[in-house]
Amino acid sequence: MKRMPRILLVNKFYYPRGGDCICMINLEALLRRLGYEVAVYSMVYSQNLPSEMSGYFASEISFSDGLKNKTRAACRIFGLGDIKKSFKKILNDFRPDIVHFHNIHSYLSPVVVKLAKEYGCRTVWTLHDYKLLCPSYNCLCQGKICEACFTDRFQVFRRKCMKGSRIASALAYGEALWWNRKKLQRWVDTFVCPSSF
Repeated sequence: MKRMPRILLVNKFYYPRGGDCICMINLEALLRRLGYEVAVYSMVYSQNLPSEMSGYFASEISFSDGLKNKTRAACRIFGLGDIKKSFKKILNDFRPDIVHFHNIHSYLSPVVVKLAKEYGCRTVWTLHDYKLLCPSYNCLCQGKICEACFTDRFQVFRRKCMKGSRIASALAYGEALWWNRKKLQRWVDTFVCPSSF
């Protein structure tokens, strides 16, 4: 009998915080019911659901707790810190065939997509927001629909779209340049876009 593929689900939080989290938690339950071997990778967070894989999770970071923590969080965006070590460990120990990414920007990092691809996994990424098109996630500027970053990513900085902050917008701009479409398309086998927009 052929072995069912092992599937690793990845999301920055592992509790019903928002639509991305609920989608992944429901997908995990569905895959388990269908007989798949499933593991979860997330960031350590006090509200996370219990998981046998929590020892593998990336350390918690915060963008709001002092300069030291903000610096650690900013480094995580670009794949620096402990993220590579913890993700490689779950790849080596669980040995997934497929890695399904959900909301990974900022609190994890797209570096995990690169690592999964280098490991030889098939990669799927469900896009729960517009981050790959809009560095501030939501295609809004001052409450109005905006598509300026589709052709000029620098607009996120110029317009202070990320939380009305020049620093947060500069980080979002840097992240958009670093994790650009060319790189991400090379590492992702399939993007799932649950929005016609």
